[in-house]
Amino acid sequence: MAFVFWCFKQASAALGVSNPAPRTGSVIRCWQLAQSLPKENVVPAEKAKEDPSQVLPGMVFFIDTGQGRGHAGFVADVVGGTLVTIEGNSNSVGLREGIGVFQRSSRKIRDINTGFVAFA
Repeated sequence: MAFVFWCFKQASAALGVSNPAPRTGSVIRCWQLAQSLPKENVVPAEKAKEDPSQVLPGMVFFIDTGQGRGHAGFVADVVGGTLVTIEGNSNSVGLREGIGVFQRSSRKIRDINTGFVAFA
């Protein structure tokens, strides 16, 4: 989540606008805070599985990995239910405690257990 926040911070500064993402390194806390956004900006996992067309490039995906931990990243594209993602603190196989920022194309919408948010 820290990577996601940092990206929004950099983009917001470049555009001269307020950062729309909550300032937290916690995936779970960010998801909780996002629940106060307009409904069209938040797509819970169940809703995404029912209607994958609601998941769009630019959204942030949220995964709860248990014990108050999670993983988040950006949706770069959606191809037939498969997500192309940009993830910080990751690696080529997608482990949570990674070594850098990676583009991945192996996550499926059905595998995201928390949901998606469009911060705008």
